[in-house]
Amino acid sequence: MGSGTSDPVLLRQSLSTFSGHVMRKVGRAIRLRPLFREIVSGTIVAVGEAAGLVSPITGEGILPALESAEILVQCLKRYDGGDEALMAYRKRVEGHFLRYVKLSRLQRDFASKPSVRDVLYLRAAKEDLVHFGIGVSALRMLLSLALT
Repeated sequence: MGSGTSDPVLLRQSLSTFSGHVMRKVGRAIRLRPLFREIVSGTIVAVGEAAGLVSPITGEGILPALESAEILVQCLKRYDGGDEALMAYRKRVEGHFLRYVKLSRLQRDFASKPSVRDVLYLRAAKEDLVHFGIGVSALRMLLSLALT
């Protein structure tokens, strides 16, 4: 079973109520902010969660991992490996996952003090939820339930 949170204490409390047999508990912090500038170091390249490509809204990371790996393969093929391929990878990942920067700002601002500027990030949140498989009609239904 996998689980995650930004609060390790909360996670431990949640797991303590689990009634099944616990073989092992392992955990660490998950990056919820993309690390575009740090995803390439020499010949080491980060993809997926290692690059901080986890949705700050849904926590989804499998699809971003596959997408970033695919981008890397395309860049390596196009530029026949080497530094140019890695620079192109970083640039393409940054463009493709820019919404995660907006979502991490939205999450940070809502956690502290929401502002009018956050309205600009709501579109990125909608796009992320739709990308995750939660359609616009389901969003409307969830919002209407939440507001009643």
